[in-house]
Amino acid sequence: MRKLLLLLMVFNTVISCDKTDDPDVNISAIDALLGEWTLQSRILNDVNSLQINTEQLIITDDNSLNNYKGKYQLMSDENSNGNFALNNRNATITFTSSTDETRTHRYFLNPLNIQLFIEQDNGDVITENWVRVVE
Repeated sequence: MRKLLLLLMVFNTVISCDKTDDPDVNISAIDALLGEWTLQSRILNDVNSLQINTEQLIITDDNSLNNYKGKYQLMSDENSNGNFALNNRNATITFTSSTDETRTHRYFLNPLNIQLFIEQDNGDVITENWVRVVE
């Protein structure tokens, strides 16, 4: 009986250890967003496809763990760079360019793509589908 209890204690100790509990492991709060993304499509009101050009979005961390902020660089006809902040409660991302232009969009994120929902002043919604660049 003692051996069984000892064995159960050892087993419990082994399975309860998690590498993410290690203080030396750095996990960014925006880890799933980091990397390079390519614009795949732009759709108006879930109906009409809009013309797109080659656009790349590069998301980097701001080197501050456990926050939902980082830096971005947009390479398109109109290049832009600056900072962004995620609001997970409202599923919004706010981009603030280096020229202090601020845009807030709803987003949906999974490991391979990002959807940005851009609400226009006239009520139209443009959905941008971005795909992760896999090396």
